[in-house]
Amino acid sequence: MNLLESSQTQKSRWRSHEFKLYYVVFIVMIPIIFYIPFQISTQQHINYARYSSRLTDGWLFGRKIDLTDQQYKSFRNNLSHLAFISATHVVISRVLKKIHKLTQMNCNWILCIAVLLGLHSYQFVFPIAVSLLSYILSKCLAGYKHFYALIWMFNIITLVAIEYYNGISFSLIHPALAHLNNSRGLVRWYVFYKMTMLRNISFALDLHWMRRDRKAYKAIPINGLSYSERKNVPLSEQDYSVTNFIYYSFYPPLYLAGPIITYNDFAHQTYLHFKPPTLEYIAKYALRCLSSFLTLEFTLHYIYVVAIKNTGAWRNDTPAQIALIGFWNLIVVWLKLLIPWRFFRLWSLIDGVDCPENMIRCVANNYSTTGFWRSWHRSFNLWIIRYIYIPLGGTRYVWVITPVIFVFVALWHDLHWRLLVWGGLASVIIVPELLASHFLPAQKYSHRWWYRHACAAGGVLNIVALMGANLVGFVLGIRNTRNFLTDLVFSVEGWQFLAIALPSLFVGVQVMFELRESEKRHGVNLRC
Repeated sequence: MNLLESSQTQKSRWRSHEFKLYYVVFIVMIPIIFYIPFQISTQQHINYARYSSRLTDGWLFGRKIDLTDQQYKSFRNNLSHLAFISATHVVISRVLKKIHKLTQMNCNWILCIAVLLGLHSYQFVFPIAVSLLSYILSKCLAGYKHFYALIWMFNIITLVAIEYYNGISFSLIHPALAHLNNSRGLVRWYVFYKMTMLRNISFALDLHWMRRDRKAYKAIPINGLSYSERKNVPLSEQDYSVTNFIYYSFYPPLYLAGPIITYNDFAHQTYLHFKPPTLEYIAKYALRCLSSFLTLEFTLHYIYVVAIKNTGAWRNDTPAQIALIGFWNLIVVWLKLLIPWRFFRLWSLIDGVDCPENMIRCVANNYSTTGFWRSWHRSFNLWIIRYIYIPLGGTRYVWVITPVIFVFVALWHDLHWRLLVWGGLASVIIVPELLASHFLPAQKYSHRWWYRHACAAGGVLNIVALMGANLVGFVLGIRNTRNFLTDLVFSVEGWQFLAIALPSLFVGVQVMFELRESEKRHGVNLRC
């Protein structure tokens, strides 16, 4: 059951007696959600000594800061360098675009090569070489009947091989070149090849479908193309050139982490077939980036849940404390991914490229499994829908396609057992919602008084399942999650905690429903 499926807007409940009761629950529970993790992060707590060595001196109010998450620590330490590189890139890019207008000579691909050389040193040749093999395969065979399967096989095999062997050695080319392996550059190229692979597939299949449909784009509307049109309207054969391919596959703002943009969309924006982002929009988005960064910094200065998680320092904690350690770890994961994605998207916006935004809802504002995946890595979700879900049959074969998608997503993230388990869990927990949506559709039952409450109960189960799956995949791993849940559930105190937590989640889901109804009343439907 999913209220997102209902297109009818409901009368506002914000001032109803029911929601006045919910407000009381919020007033009591929200401060507790903040206070408990803060309390276990103080020097007076019994477990503080077990993780205090992981903390470093902070910059807010004399507090320590928890920088034990290496992914965020690396981004944070290199933020000033990234800001300088992005500013330099935008200036050079604008000069090259003016040269392009005057001479019709596209030089942006040269800038991409220069950035790759700076990032990977001599090893920059490997991502280019593998991508060019995909390009040659696409130009030669796109349009043929079995090309879809062929290009997927090629890219999956290369990705797995590159991940398994940690890149490519120069000694494979010639033993005399082996010394070049010592020069790895600033970052390892094979860590980021998974993003490049997605772009290689996008280029190949957009070219394939253009040739199969035998349509080339003709007229451009005066007011430009919408996102859907930019994605779906094919280009002409000459637009799928090697220089455009290199520019797209290694576009500096989106090269390292995304967000992901399709080739057709990127090329249309390159030709200015849309209204570019305004200065006001970019300025507001920059403020959103800054607010996200400050939110995480403030959190890490006062709530040390990552250090607690990494040291296993939750022994003797109460079930409520254990549960909130898991919850706040998910909040930190959400923020640490949100900040780089917003930074790189801001960089591309300043350069004139508007890519889809990831994480369009707070992680704590999700009750639907399908809605959660749509909002979390949104650009990846849109990519999957276009290049996997629809080509394999879409809603007709959803039961078969869903496990395939989650296995691919798990393998794409990393060749690790815990992520395969995460993919399996993600496939399983989505099934009850699909079944409920099929047998109790919103179009038929949304007017019944009990339907919203039944959906809220289902939403509570979804939240618990999503938290468990993501703790396995991205926070604790399999063993620690099992220990975590054992400490939480197999005690009288644990069940007492659940007796309070589950009804509180029920109230939270009801408020999430009403937030989405309020959006509908203002003409907004994010489908998540």
